[in-house]
Amino acid sequence: MVDISLTTQAILMLVAPLLAGGRTEAGLLLTPKEYTRLVQALQQLDSRPSDLLGSEASELLDALACDFDQERLDRLLARGMQVSLALEQWQRLSIQVISRADSLYPRRLKKSLGYRSPSLLYFCGNPALLNKGGLAVVGSRQVDTDLLAYTHDLGALAAAAGCTIVSGGARGIDQASMQGAAAAGGKVVGVLAHDLARTVMQRDNRNALMNHELLLCSPFDPAAGFKAWQAMDRNKLIYALADAALVVQSDVGKGGTWSGAREQIRKFRCVPVYTRTAGPSSPGLAALRDLGAGSWPEPHDVETFRTIVDSAAGRDSSGKVPIHTPKPRDGAAQGQAGPTQPDTAGSPWADELQGRVEDLLLRLLVYEPASARAIADCLQARPHQVQSWLKHLVEAGKLTKSTRPVLYQVTSGAREAGSSPIAVTKGRDKPNGPSPSQSPLPNVHMSNIDTPIFHKPDSTTWAGKLRCEAEDLLLRLFARQALTVKAVAETLQVSQIQVEQWLEPLVAAGKLTKASRPLYYQRNTSKQQTGLL
Repeated sequence: MVDISLTTQAILMLVAPLLAGGRTEAGLLLTPKEYTRLVQALQQLDSRPSDLLGSEASELLDALACDFDQERLDRLLARGMQVSLALEQWQRLSIQVISRADSLYPRRLKKSLGYRSPSLLYFCGNPALLNKGGLAVVGSRQVDTDLLAYTHDLGALAAAAGCTIVSGGARGIDQASMQGAAAAGGKVVGVLAHDLARTVMQRDNRNALMNHELLLCSPFDPAAGFKAWQAMDRNKLIYALADAALVVQSDVGKGGTWSGAREQIRKFRCVPVYTRTAGPSSPGLAALRDLGAGSWPEPHDVETFRTIVDSAAGRDSSGKVPIHTPKPRDGAAQGQAGPTQPDTAGSPWADELQGRVEDLLLRLLVYEPASARAIADCLQARPHQVQSWLKHLVEAGKLTKSTRPVLYQVTSGAREAGSSPIAVTKGRDKPNGPSPSQSPLPNVHMSNIDTPIFHKPDSTTWAGKLRCEAEDLLLRLFARQALTVKAVAETLQVSQIQVEQWLEPLVAAGKLTKASRPLYYQRNTSKQQTGLL
């Protein structure tokens, strides 16, 4: 069993009904939007949910009082006994709970869904399956025996190919695919909309769970009963946990299968969506193909099946992700610019940005310690992004972090290191060469700036320097291809909000152009400069 982190305990108190410990009155729990707003407010205060249970909780609640009902938060955070009772109940059933702050939380969910990923995830079984990927199989509940047999055989073929089946556990297509894979000795992930506690106790499920062949998970309380909105809401998780998806049967314009597939094709686009082509025709499947779904090639052997799923996941036949620039997506015509995923092997772009930011932060903090919020204000950057950069420097031993108040300061070792790019005298600092963390990309420039003492920061100078470094890197990156905000964020390993903050001034200055449907950015060819990548 995984130890429950303090952050997860706090989140349980804030958003979970904790049905095992008694029903919670209506309207008390934070909604997903309210919880997201609370987390953002805590980040502005250089805090996290776990701090609401710490020694400084009262001061933190006072700071939040302007935007949140303090009495409501007090009542939620007083539910420690209910949390204990619920945890005891779940432990007896071998059910574990993790939050987005935990290392076991599926990377796939956070990467594909971002803030829409559930704050809590309950599961029972082998947690390694949460990041294994596989084929998502979805379809209607009411289908004939021929389609059930087709889906059962599909699950068995996936098992033979070593591919995990991800589905929703509902009767009909979902259960047929899961049962077919399980009967053939394959791995199965069931993303449930209700009754997790009851489902894990079913005999067949219990045996598969103990043999590490099955994982059952849900974003909803293990004792929660069926609600239609929950079934709709968990659909996106089925897709996000897989490498590709197959819709076996669907109605047109109604039902959970249609809604989930349409949402995936039009909105989330986590994975390629295919539709069945063998067997009887289906108006629902034809309509999904009109929306952009692909036609399932109907493989009949293991090698063909593996090739299809690996190709959908961007892997080669060995299971490795190839180093290349994919062709434009979203219908971009040949010869036209379109959004692509850049080559990020080894993260040279992220390394270079990290090196430039480290240089800036170390010089900024060389004279006096400062809080993350003060640094963010000085750099005119997103507080959460600044915290991420600071955390990296603390882990690298270049900064120390004090508490009460939380302040960051350059370590003596980093100050004295000969390779450190810190200006140790006031006034104009001389470059000491590239930081060891920087990528050896061409055209790197580290222009000098005046280094003010922090207690009298010239925010225009520091913010301008950060913006200049980011813009230089972005323009070189866009010289190669058109990119979406998400692709740029993944390449530079920064938040999408921070990327947007850097991109919009470049559009306003005419250095980039911004397209829509899909939304992406590209270099303004009239502004191209020589010497860029």
